[in-house]
Amino acid sequence: MSKESGSKESSGKSAWGMNSFLATVGATVASPIAMFADTTDGISSVLGLGKRDGKDSADGSEPTTPVIKEKMIVTAGSSLIFENAHNDDVNERKSNGWSHCSANTFSLRIGPNYKQNQQKAPSAPALYECVGVDWVKTDSRIDNIASKCIIPDDWYNVPYKIDGVPPLFIVNIQMPAENPILSIFSEIFDGAGWSLVFYFKMSNEVSESLRDLTSTSPALRQFIDFCQHAPEVDEDMNSPYRGRFKTIVRCENFDRFNFPSIVTGYNAKPALIRQTGNLVRGSDNKYIEMDINGHRFNAIAKGALQNILPSFPEVVCSFGFCLEGREDDELPEILFGCATWNKPSLEGCVEWNI
Repeated sequence: MSKESGSKESSGKSAWGMNSFLATVGATVASPIAMFADTTDGISSVLGLGKRDGKDSADGSEPTTPVIKEKMIVTAGSSLIFENAHNDDVNERKSNGWSHCSANTFSLRIGPNYKQNQQKAPSAPALYECVGVDWVKTDSRIDNIASKCIIPDDWYNVPYKIDGVPPLFIVNIQMPAENPILSIFSEIFDGAGWSLVFYFKMSNEVSESLRDLTSTSPALRQFIDFCQHAPEVDEDMNSPYRGRFKTIVRCENFDRFNFPSIVTGYNAKPALIRQTGNLVRGSDNKYIEMDINGHRFNAIAKGALQNILPSFPEVVCSFGFCLEGREDDELPEILFGCATWNKPSLEGCVEWNI
């Protein structure tokens, strides 16, 4: 275990806790919208990927061929290829794909008395397993993306369920492409950009543990409570659920790049989602989606999005998501989901046209 050093998890005017989430993601996954002016033609052919050698799908079966119709994603998880990567050298990862990562590579809060001791330790196995990732270019923000694409039936199949806790949890990060200067003069809520979408399925172990809630971990009890009762919009300053949704973004190959301090200083630091987050509960308790509206970020944060475009195709980033534990009965924290995004390609970004 180790002491937390310099981590700022919830402060500043931005809803992102000193913009740490966007500073890291922005420097690694975004670019001016003008970069797409000459690349939209041929995107379908670039993403018309056939079967690769070996087992490239998340469940070990043959890989899924991306399903694209008029540059529109149809099946959830079809825009990026899963790579069953076990190599230690992340720089050897294939481009425009995703991989599993271990929850224990993320250090999270532990008790007792975290406020005083500031102790962290590796996370236990994640509550949910990543089953797919999408990355799409959009003309405007896509809310509730799960309702606009086909979700594989198997993603909903778990041994046991309880009311309000879905088998599928989706995180939809809406990245802005507008000129950062525009945010100096007014708050922006929508516009062109991209959506990076993670689909997490409840693990069988967690599903079985729901049969006896008296023996579940503090983190799982907190997650159940959040799913069942958290408001769709985090506006109530006195709500016990306010600012609980935590993101951690970690660039795995920082040593390859000469990133500015605004990026390196926030790598792998936790950030809290507040008014930029919106919870969507799907029908029949099938899914919950957290939509994170990056268009509301300030000019400095958006500027980070356009900082290191030359390094863009070589970056490997891991994402972890959890709920913040504050008291001893909410600790230790445990990730509910994590995955690694490998070398995103501008030319390989599917255009959403719906």
